[in-house]
Amino acid sequence: METRRCILKHHELDEELQLIHDELYRNFTRQVLAVAPDYFWKAPASHRNHHSEDERAVGGLILHVKRAVGVGVFLCNIFAVGSIEYNIIISALLIHDICKFGLHEDSGHSIKGHGEMVGQVLVDNKLFDPDLPDRNIVEILNAVATHMGRWDVPYVVPADKIGLIVHLADAISARSSEL
Repeated sequence: METRRCILKHHELDEELQLIHDELYRNFTRQVLAVAPDYFWKAPASHRNHHSEDERAVGGLILHVKRAVGVGVFLCNIFAVGSIEYNIIISALLIHDICKFGLHEDSGHSIKGHGEMVGQVLVDNKLFDPDLPDRNIVEILNAVATHMGRWDVPYVVPADKIGLIVHLADAISARSSEL
């Protein structure tokens, strides 16, 4: 079966997309990134001090995502995750902050529950790939929804290894300059 290929207008995450081994997951992730709000590609990762200094500059959110993916790959090796889990984790890390400052426009501050908003992006844009099992899309969305852990309201604890790895990769990469 031929997979639809989505062309991104931004190429900042091309290298990280190639880390996803399975074309179905890679294409799904590419489709989600293609509908990310425009601010995602140029916003700082934080308007305050919640990220390293270089991530608080223009383009810092993309830098944070790149770092989170790098940490995620490292943690996947430590935890010896399987191929499907690996693809889910890298996909989740690539899209985890596409709604960080709002669904469409940059609100100027991080939105509590922004991980859960990614599910709304999928619904609004009808991005459920019939070739990708629904349970795997749900796993991606669950990991994205819980990536903030104790820093989200309501407090959500990642329920499984996939969610824990995404949460740890996000938290570690946000403070990478402090390590």
